[in-house]
Amino acid sequence: MIWGCAAAVAALQLSLPGPALSAFLGGFLGLFLAARLDRTPLRTPWGAALIALATLALQLLARLPAGLPSLGRLTGASNLLLLTEILSWFCLSLTTVAFWHFLSRRIRFFSGLELAIVVGILASPFAAHRGGFINRPYFLVDPLWSRGYDPVPVLFALGALAATAGALVTLGRSSRRGHMLDALLIPLLLLLIFALLPSRALRDWFPDKAESMGLTGKPREGGKGKGNERPQNEMELEDNHEQSHSPTPVAVVLLQDDYTPPSGAYYFRQTAFSVYNGRRLVADLVGQGDKDIPIGFPAPGLETSLPGRPASQVPTRKLKTTVALISSHTRPIGLITPERFISQSNPNPEQFWKAYEVESEVLLGDEMMLLGRPAGESGWSPELWKQYTEVPPDPRYKELADEVCERLRPELRRDPYAQALAVRFFLEKEGIYSLRSRHMHAAEPVADFLFGDKTGYCVHFAHAAVYLMRSQGVPARVGAGYYSDARNRGRGSSILIRSGEAHAWPEIYLQGVGWVVVDISPERSLVPEMSSPDPELQRMLGQMARNEKDELRGERKNLREMLLRFLLLALKVLLLAALVTMLGLGAWKVWRRLAFHYGPESRALGRAYRAALDALSDVGIRRQYGQGRLDFAREQQERFPELLELTRMHLDRVMGPPGTPPATRSEAVRRYRELTRSIRSQVKPARRLLGALNPFSWLLVK
Repeated sequence: MIWGCAAAVAALQLSLPGPALSAFLGGFLGLFLAARLDRTPLRTPWGAALIALATLALQLLARLPAGLPSLGRLTGASNLLLLTEILSWFCLSLTTVAFWHFLSRRIRFFSGLELAIVVGILASPFAAHRGGFINRPYFLVDPLWSRGYDPVPVLFALGALAATAGALVTLGRSSRRGHMLDALLIPLLLLLIFALLPSRALRDWFPDKAESMGLTGKPREGGKGKGNERPQNEMELEDNHEQSHSPTPVAVVLLQDDYTPPSGAYYFRQTAFSVYNGRRLVADLVGQGDKDIPIGFPAPGLETSLPGRPASQVPTRKLKTTVALISSHTRPIGLITPERFISQSNPNPEQFWKAYEVESEVLLGDEMMLLGRPAGESGWSPELWKQYTEVPPDPRYKELADEVCERLRPELRRDPYAQALAVRFFLEKEGIYSLRSRHMHAAEPVADFLFGDKTGYCVHFAHAAVYLMRSQGVPARVGAGYYSDARNRGRGSSILIRSGEAHAWPEIYLQGVGWVVVDISPERSLVPEMSSPDPELQRMLGQMARNEKDELRGERKNLREMLLRFLLLALKVLLLAALVTMLGLGAWKVWRRLAFHYGPESRALGRAYRAALDALSDVGIRRQYGQGRLDFAREQQERFPELLELTRMHLDRVMGPPGTPPATRSEAVRRYRELTRSIRSQVKPARRLLGALNPFSWLLVK
């Protein structure tokens, strides 16, 4: 069945349902063909070669109808093509499964390879989901989502079934009963894990690519435990940053009003690095500056306020956004420039880690309006000016910055924003964007980048730009978070943020404006451009994030909650059934002990003998399987001689000659009471009490 399903899944991805059904049948029969071939004296290489030749021959025969024009005129071209596909998939599945299973039966190494092939085929339709694309496969997710079901639990359940299939293949139990038991217990165990362990916890087991930028706070690649977590106040200038270029979704942002930034990109800042520590820029832990950076998430039901922009002298507007984080983060992210972070209830705990609302003051109009603005604020202390303008002692930064700014028109050479643009244009023209570099182990990584091959990624460019801007007296810092091209939003209000969009950029401070992003986009890049986000996934996650405000929220069906309710109901039913069963067994046990006092006198002796065996069973004394009744009584004669006499009387009554007079009820009662007195004298009270309370002990009497 497992091989048949694997063959059908493989066919369904490339063909129609009809050929997929024939592939299932071929895979199903292929296993029997392999078993039959394995029982022949044929050598393994010759058997494999025979199946390979049969594959070629059957494929030629399957495609033979397509070469008959008369058959095509009779059935029609589409029907002939379908028939060819059905025959072809049947033959291919039959011989392929037979080939691999024949080898796995003969050579142990191939059994692992066979399992890998099966698991790979079964997992292939869901490969995109592994990267966070919960809207795929479309044939499964679309019907579920349209009917109000969250597809995430269903996909986890399918994973559990695939794991069951793999486990059943590898166990290889010799008995049919063992296989049936495995087929019941393994799905039950996985079902309980699926129902009791939230999918949020399951999802957190897998690494997040945004961790390479230090945004998620998760352990580094290959690290173990908290000791290897990236400090939140640092950002490494790594040499190999390729693992960060991933389309895995990390958050979805909902715009509560239409807004397209003048720069053509949305910047969601999480942190900033402004203090020079002698090697690179780190976060301000003292709190002297960077007061617009949130320290943590707002507590439930509360909000966090930030200074935001100064009394702005340029056109701005308030914009509210809702952020639903898919993966855990060290701090909240917010559209530049955030003023308030407001806690919100999680609209979909199965999918999102946390949700909150952000109120930002965003810039309007052309960026050229920033020309002519002084740098910094007049009220800044000398210490704060130093924090935002300190550069490495290397004089080459100042020399290069002077050279770059000399290219400006004379009236713009001392303009802070013009100087920042000059640095930006220089780095864009001279730099090469690459996720692989060789600067990490240099004494001065940024200098090695800027005055060397100028090849690096966003962190290198941001640091170099900040140093050059600072050397001109312009307050600057490195901002970090996520970058999203405005074109990716399309016409909707949802912005899907992906792990590969984790980004660092330079910012300068202009009087009356606040912090302004001056990002670097090198003209030359060795990294292929990331594809646009899947619009269907973006729409689906946006709908999930709006679930809290959706009028149809009550119609959303949570499969996990339904499963938990079913399991709780089943548990209650089982407990009730167990209680009723125990009460019933206990009542029947009492009746067996008292039955010889009632009913026909002819049956009193037999019932007394049965009650005596029940009393012995309570204290753990029972006749073994295959042991005769007299043998058992003789075995216990030394401790309970009354049992031997009672056994003989019972056997004489049952197996004696016809006409043997039955024992009287009084005699049966006397023999039983003698035995029970003997039990009380030889067995401890605690053991007798446990036996009396055990409703199942009489079931063990033979």
